[in-house]
Amino acid sequence: MSGEICFLGLGLGGGSGLSRDRQPERRERWRRGLCVAASRKGSKKKKRDGTAPNGSDSEPVLKDLDVVLCHLQADYDTLAAAVGLAKLWGNEAVVVLSGGSNPAVERFLGLFRPMFPIRSGRSVDPRRIRRIGVVDTVRRDRLGSCADWTVGAGYVEVVDHHVGSASDSDRQGRSASEEQCDICNDRGAITLIRERVGAATTMIVERLMDSQWRLTPGEATLMALGIHTDTGSLTFENTTARDAKALAWLLEQGANQSSVAEFKTPQLNQDQMDVLNHG
Repeated sequence: MSGEICFLGLGLGGGSGLSRDRQPERRERWRRGLCVAASRKGSKKKKRDGTAPNGSDSEPVLKDLDVVLCHLQADYDTLAAAVGLAKLWGNEAVVVLSGGSNPAVERFLGLFRPMFPIRSGRSVDPRRIRRIGVVDTVRRDRLGSCADWTVGAGYVEVVDHHVGSASDSDRQGRSASEEQCDICNDRGAITLIRERVGAATTMIVERLMDSQWRLTPGEATLMALGIHTDTGSLTFENTTARDAKALAWLLEQGANQSSVAEFKTPQLNQDQMDVLNHG
């Protein structure tokens, strides 16, 4: 991104949706903005309302679309977190898969896609994006061609659970997340919420819990899949008590355990079974 400089500053504001008595093991909250220091020769800047400076566009584009992006080769965690954030934002918010999904998610969506507000990226006019969410990643290169959508959006929220270790922070003199996040917005209207939990879905589920949302069984099952797969069903070292509490709430909301067991791993075809059985 030639001629662009990202400025990073510490923001101490609230707005996470978490109850005050819940203190995460580690929380990093930053605000990142993009400042255009220089433009390429021959390029024409556009006004914030979407019109060109010379008024060549017939009328400004109304920003009325809320979008949540999954990362490339979407897994259950990014999909579940995206569906949850879209629910928090309201009925008009849509989820876009930036590019493909893993085999387990592909099989799940082949059966249940109509249950969720998933839209093809080709059907989205980036100029209309009012608010955009990015979940389970802080890297532009994991958003494919959708990465540029964040630059012109009215507001960007990034939610991630991949936090550098304390030893990394001590050794580098700054947190690993500071170096990794490169998602920008030309208004500086971007917030990164990053916490050390087992799944990004957990962070979204906590906000749904605190806001007393009711989930459909399908939504609860998908979010349970997000937590199960990223925590190894609560067995991985990155698992926290928060993940377990979120999963328990999803069961109360109607998450189907048999469906979780069926869909959390990809279904192998006969050739794959032969490889496993016979080497």
